[in-house]
Amino acid sequence: MNSTLQFSDIAKEFHIESIELLEAMENSLVYIRENGMDDEAINAVFRAAHTIKGAAGMYKIDFVVEFTHIAENVLDQVRNGTIAMSDELSELLLECKDHIQHLVEFAVLTCNEEAPTQELCDMTKKLGASLNEIMPISLHHAVDVSTSAPITPLVEKEWTMQLKLGHSIMEQGFEPASFLAYLRKNSATFDAKVHVTSIPVIEALNPTQCYLSFEIEFTTSMSKEEILDVFDFIKDDCEIVLNEQVTAVSTQSVTARQSPKEEVKKTTTQAQPTAYSIRVDAEKIDQLINLIGEMVIANANVVQQSIDMKNSELIESVSIVSRMLEDIREGAMQIRMVQIGETFNKFKRIVMDLSKKLGKEIDLVIKGGETELDKTVVEKITDPLVHIVRNAIDHGIELPSDRGDKSHKGTLTLNAYHDAGTVVIEISDDGKGLDEEMLYKKGVEKGLIEEGVVLSQQEIYKLILAPGFSTAPAVTDLSGRGVGMDVVKRNIEALRGDIEIKSKKGEGTTLIIRLPLTLAIIDGFLVKVGETFYVVPLDMVVECIEINDKEKAEMHGNNYINLRGSILPLLNIGAFFDEQKNEDARANIVVVHYAGRRYGFIVDELFGEFQTVIKPLGKIFHALKGISGATILGSGTVALILDVPMLINFILTLKGGIDESKSA
Repeated sequence: MNSTLQFSDIAKEFHIESIELLEAMENSLVYIRENGMDDEAINAVFRAAHTIKGAAGMYKIDFVVEFTHIAENVLDQVRNGTIAMSDELSELLLECKDHIQHLVEFAVLTCNEEAPTQELCDMTKKLGASLNEIMPISLHHAVDVSTSAPITPLVEKEWTMQLKLGHSIMEQGFEPASFLAYLRKNSATFDAKVHVTSIPVIEALNPTQCYLSFEIEFTTSMSKEEILDVFDFIKDDCEIVLNEQVTAVSTQSVTARQSPKEEVKKTTTQAQPTAYSIRVDAEKIDQLINLIGEMVIANANVVQQSIDMKNSELIESVSIVSRMLEDIREGAMQIRMVQIGETFNKFKRIVMDLSKKLGKEIDLVIKGGETELDKTVVEKITDPLVHIVRNAIDHGIELPSDRGDKSHKGTLTLNAYHDAGTVVIEISDDGKGLDEEMLYKKGVEKGLIEEGVVLSQQEIYKLILAPGFSTAPAVTDLSGRGVGMDVVKRNIEALRGDIEIKSKKGEGTTLIIRLPLTLAIIDGFLVKVGETFYVVPLDMVVECIEINDKEKAEMHGNNYINLRGSILPLLNIGAFFDEQKNEDARANIVVVHYAGRRYGFIVDELFGEFQTVIKPLGKIFHALKGISGATILGSGTVALILDVPMLINFILTLKGGIDESKSA
């Protein structure tokens, strides 16, 4: 089989796994940078490099193998203690990690059919030279300290291996021969015998399963751990018995040599009772959830039909199916949920690099990393977060000499938590804060507002989200071009999210982003206004109350009521959407909770909980305000899903004397 063709078949998988390993490498290097040398962390860096090199070797991506091998040699010396880890070395290794990533991405982009570009070759040469400058020093140092420091001699040893491949490894996309080919490539001698006794008769043969086992004798300078790492991807499905035979001839003169009479060690790797995970294409999960969504809609129709027929046995049966369907829906939605901590950890490197570049000292504090939200939301929120963090470091946090009475080291905090059916992400810095006066002046200069117009504090702060708005005195490669924050706002609004800005001059700024927990299926509360059904996200609903004549009279035309001693701002949904008024309908209020405050929506009828499959509105409805999507009821009627954050923002603009500080 053509090797290039093989790589094109697994390029996507190779890319994903390599990126994950490189992220693990970066996290471990940043951990070492922050906390000092750590054996477990440096071993993790080495394993990641070794695994990438092994995978690249299997698919003959030579330029990845050659460079990673140089970095791996240095890492091996570091973990053996012959090279001391320093800030300079950790930075160099981080640069190497970035370069390996560029090489991997180039190989994937070209399906390993093109030679690296001159730019990549130059960087390989530059970083390789830097790494090699370290190596001779380490070897010299190793000789000097040979009496006390452990040394790993470059010795070829003879090994025997009994390898029984798991039945399912080909179903998982692995090619058994590639593992043996890599082992053979790194062995001076290699002799393999194939046992075929497990192959069933032709009628019982499943061509997708593997029935082979091997008995292999080989000579290599690889360590036991390195040999077993060759089978790292499939080791849980295989039985491997590895025996070291004798210590053979040394290939280099070294000061320490192990005894040739070393006892034969026997290592058996067997599957351990661990939690398994599988990698599934996100599109397949999306298809599954779409199908479940259709089932939810169809089930709503069945429920409606059973109620109309007034058949109690049928209603009972349908309710059982509905409960089971809800469980399936919950399970499917959990598949898409991921912790945001992995995304937050990526910012450690960004903060470290930018603070050094700008001459600032900044601590990154991460809170709520275990908070889960939809994978699609996580992927789409990453770029906006990068913009915000870069702006906070560049514009927000001052140089140590400019921080006055504050600690010379600034603090940037990323915090995530759940609140009323939403996920809240806060990005806070203890920098110089926003200057309202300067923002207003810049807004006038940019023509965004007219001079003399009175704006609220929040409206002034949100000027920084306007296209082309910047207060930076000079354009840098980090920020100051007036682009970025408007893109941030657009991306967050596309996710049905909302941004709030809090700041205090001289003390810092906090951006609060509220995002929906999921973009697919939610529990809703069904209401009706006029002839239209609306759905309110159930997680935001606090209670429902009926407005009596006394309360109507007390409103005096204002858009709030006194709810048990607190002011409850109101929005008449019928008036907002220009629904035909139903004089006979009783006015009800759905009280919702959002951003720490309560608001009320006036509706005609209440129908209760309703499982809602979110169907996005077409582009023709892009300008429609107050609606975030639609769903289909069991009767086939379309119900509109209310955009609660937008409606609340509208409430806050109404004239009616609402004092937010006194609201519920």
